[in-house]
Order: sequence, then C-alpha cells, then structure tokens
Amino acid sequence: MTKSTKKQSGNQQVKQKQKQKPKIKRSHGVMPSPFSRYRHMLADPCAGPLVSAPYAGIGSSYLVRTINTVTGLAAAGTSGGCDFAFEMTPWNLPTIGTLAVGLTGSAMATSTTYSATNFVTGLSVRSFRPVAACLKFVPTGTISARSGVIGMGYSPDKMFQNGLTTTAGPMLSASLQQNPTGSVPHEILWLPSFEDERFGTQAETNVNGAGSCQIIGMNVDATLSGSVMMVNGYLEITVVWEWQPAYSVSGQNNGIVPAPMSPTSTTLNQALSLLGDAGRFVLQHAGTAMVREAYSYAAGAYNRHGPGLLMNR
Repeated sequence: MTKSTKKQSGNQQVKQKQKQKPKIKRSHGVMPSPFSRYRHMLADPCAGPLVSAPYAGIGSSYLVRTINTVTGLAAAGTSGGCDFAFEMTPWNLPTIGTLAVGLTGSAMATSTTYSATNFVTGLSVRSFRPVAACLKFVPTGTISARSGVIGMGYSPDKMFQNGLTTTAGPMLSASLQQNPTGSVPHEILWLPSFEDERFGTQAETNVNGAGSCQIIGMNVDATLSGSVMMVNGYLEITVVWEWQPAYSVSGQNNGIVPAPMSPTSTTLNQALSLLGDAGRFVLQHAGTAMVREAYSYAAGAYNRHGPGLLMNR
C-alpha cells in the first residue's frame, strides 16, 4: 500500500468517526426510597401520598386520611379577647381530645372533649394507629380587627391533662413558636412517639406517651354571640391513620381476614433520626415550606432525568 493510499484510508476512518453521533446514556428514573416517601407524608400529611410508617410489627392494615374541624371556640364573658388551648394527640382522637377556653387572665379548665367520630364508628374499625398528622388554627375575623398571639408546639407525649386549671401565659411560653394572629399560617406538624407504634382500640382513652401538638391562643379577637364570646377562628385537624377492620359489622361477615405483612427494614427511631432537628422540622415544613420543597423536588427530577420521569410518575 502506497503512502497516498494509507493517507486516504486514514482520512476516511476519521470522517466515519465524525459522522457517528455520540451515544447519550439515558438514566432511568429511580423510585424514591420508602423512607423518602414516608418523610414526604410526615411533611405534608394534608396532600402527601399515603404510605405505611416504619412501625414495629407485621400486622396488615389500611391507610386513610381524615380531616376534622373544631368550631365554636367559646369563652365565658362579654368583652375582651379570648384565650384557648387545644392539644391534639392523634392516638387519643377517636375517643378524646383536650380543649380549654377562657378570658385573658382567667383560669381555664381543660375539660371539654372532642371526638373524631367520622373515623371510628361502631365495630367497623378493630384497631388503629396514627402515622402522620398536622394541626392548624385558621382565623376568620376581619383583618383590621385581629388581635392576640398564637403559639404552636409539639411534644413527644401528652402535655395537658384533663381537669388541669391554668392560664394561657404558661402554655404559650412552653410553645415552640409564637406569632401575631393571622400574620403567618398557624400550622404545626406531628411526629410519632413510642406509643404511636402500637395498634389501639376505642376502649383505651387518654394515653399519655403519644406524640401531641398544641395550639394556644392568647387575647385572640372574638365576637359576642348572645351572652358568649366566640373566638374568630377554627381548628383544623388532619390525620393519616393505619387501621385494621373488624371481622364483622352488625353480625355480618365482611370478608376481610387479617394477614401478615413484611416488616420494615428500618425502625421508627432510625427514620426520625434522619429528619434532623425535630422542632425545626415540625415548624419549617408546615404551610408554604411544602410548596418550596415540592418545587425543588420537581425541578431536581427534571434536571436529572428530563421531563419523562415526571410525566410517567
């Protein structure tokens, strides 16, 4: 082969390589881990996907989301702002909740109860446990007339006891964050504690060692209704439940038989340890923070995998 022939052959090989388009390695979308899905639900119990919690045990169960409102926050008296304190312990909600109301500076007896009767009715639910929840206070008065302070808190066990007589001041000082009424979304997220892992029944009431959220209002604007002052606002409770149905309802076999399920590979403490500071989590991920997180996740998924991943989810 002559030098000119070798040169022509080499030029042809270079041209062929230049014509070949580089292969683009397309990455396939990776499904989120069970923990990331559970974290999403803890951070957004109102709209996040329903997933099982990394609780102990192998019992089979169903998931359901319930939303309840507590209206008519009334206080004795005819003038002045109203105080109130509400503690949500989801584990206790099907049977009892704690609500206290009163005038600013007066004692409040936490004796009023609230039941989530739309979830546990008769024999249809055999046992239950909460897996995600949040508590909100929504002001309803005119903006120009709003007054007072709203405190939000979380505790790994129940703080208020039925029959306790106190004022809003100590309760407010024990909360994690305080804001003027209506200045920000008043929402506190819930985290499970050691009692929340076990299935319970309606026969058990006022369990203390379960995760609890508190909303405390001090000198909040109110409207006179007859001879009673009514707080200008209401409470909204969202809970995701894991529940087991009763074997029969009204003597009729419903055809549902409990069956074992695979246990989770992580414990609840391991999952919660990855959330970081618990107090910061229950406050920062409430309200508008979830909008930013959802946007960041969507943008990150688009940048990493292209639009196909989001379209196929």
